[in-house]
Amino acid sequence: MAGKLPAAQRASCEELLRQLPGVICVQVLLTPEEEIETIQLLAASTVDQARLREEVREVLERVYSVAVEPEKINIDFLPVSTAEEGTSAASAERRFLLVGLQLNLESYRMEVQVKIREGEKLLLGKASGPAHEHSRRRLVAQATLAALQQTLPAEYSLLLGDLSSVALGGRKVALVGAILSSPWGEEFLVGSALEEGRELEGVVRAVLDAVDRRLGAL
Repeated sequence: MAGKLPAAQRASCEELLRQLPGVICVQVLLTPEEEIETIQLLAASTVDQARLREEVREVLERVYSVAVEPEKINIDFLPVSTAEEGTSAASAERRFLLVGLQLNLESYRMEVQVKIREGEKLLLGKASGPAHEHSRRRLVAQATLAALQQTLPAEYSLLLGDLSSVALGGRKVALVGAILSSPWGEEFLVGSALEEGRELEGVVRAVLDAVDRRLGAL
């Protein structure tokens, strides 16, 4: 694996790294040869620096097949007070990261398995249905919501409202509308993510974008 990242994928890479627990913002700097020069992160002071650096390297290797030397990952920390630290830690625990996506085809049916990490916890969601082309995206979204459902209080439920793909600035963007239902009513949550040649992973990230902050308040 080399240290090259196509410039066209830089935005999606930054978006993915922002999903890591405790990360506030990310900037990926490339050389003219599209090699990663530096990855600059701003994170909450509650985050363990060594662990965050390894998580960044793991994401780059798994998603983009890029190996990055640890010294190229620079981390600055935003100090928080004791009160804010408790809030930041609680919020970080609700940050979700895609770690696995698997599609199994059997006869005319397809089963999708999505693995999401929340802190130290691994969440597995499944969905199955007809194995035709346009149902794949919906099954991936439903499996993602099934994984997230495990983190909710019993009186809450997550459902898929709508799912589409649009062209924006010459790029494909996944749009997801999720419904958070409770005895107090329904909320329609909207999320988006660049697909960048990874259509189904883009769907998962759009679901996470839709629900992440809202679930952190529960």
